Formats: sequence, structure tokens, C-alpha cells
Amino acid sequence: MASRLRNASLSVLLVVLAIVFGLIYVILMPLISLFEEVSGNGRRYRRLRARMVDERPPLPDPDFLRAVAADEADAPLWLGVRSCLGEYCGVPPEALHPGDAMAEIWWMHWDGPDFLDLVFRLERKLGVKIPYGDLEPAWRETLKGNQEFGEFAGLTVKALRRITG
Repeated sequence: MASRLRNASLSVLLVVLAIVFGLIYVILMPLISLFEEVSGNGRRYRRLRARMVDERPPLPDPDFLRAVAADEADAPLWLGVRSCLGEYCGVPPEALHPGDAMAEIWWMHWDGPDFLDLVFRLERKLGVKIPYGDLEPAWRETLKGNQEFGEFAGLTVKALRRITG
């Protein structure tokens, strides 16, 4: 009897929490959208996305691999990095070109670079366990300045090659 009462109480608590978080979401999302428009971040995101996705032709995977001079053995790593970053930023991978500025790519995600999220995406995509510390030094370089996506992907592939053997 006590366990049934405990289970019922837990169920009610979960429903109440779901409703509270739903209400918070419904209230906060319009405020966040308003802030993005007032601050100009929403317009900047739409402008960057339009330039990357709509205003230039997509770069197919074979052309991307040629542009970064990837060897055949590393091709899955290069394409995995490209795919994960595109997914993270909400653009098709073909929209990411080697010469794209990483500062602008980070702008494509509302909270900027989340390296741990990228590690998890790469682990799922490549099917390997990636120690965060192995990628973090290479990724710190992207925060220092004018690095291009091709350089970022190259440093990441170099670190991944050591991990995947």
C-alpha cells in the first residue's frame, strides 16, 4: 500500500513538474525571441544562415575532401566533423566550406561553442569513445581568432586519428 502511494505521489510530482517547465518554456521563449530581435542576434543569425545556405552553392563531400586535401583513410573523420558541426549549427553539412570563419560558425548556434556537445555528437557519429582532453587543446585555438573551418576540422581530424588509430 505504501509503495503504491509513493508511486502515485511520484507520478503526480512528475506531472506537476512537466506542467511548470512547460509554462516556463511558453513564457520564456517569446521573451528570448524578443531579446534576439532587439539585440540584433536574430537578424545576424538569419543573415549568416542565408549567406551559407541560400546564397552560395552547397559544397558536395567529394569537393570538400579535395579542398582540404584529405587522404582516403581520414575521409570519414573529415566528413564526421563537418556533419556534426553542421548539425550543431542547424545547417546542412554541405553549407560548411573550408574557408568559413569559425567565429561566424559559432554564431550560428545560439549559445556559441559547446565543445562537450560536439564531442558527444562525434562519438555517436564515429562510434568511438573520445576523451574530451584529447580534442580540447585543438579546439581552444578556434577561440583565439581568425581560424577557418578547414583548420578547425584539420586539427580535430589530427586528434581523432590518434584516438581511432
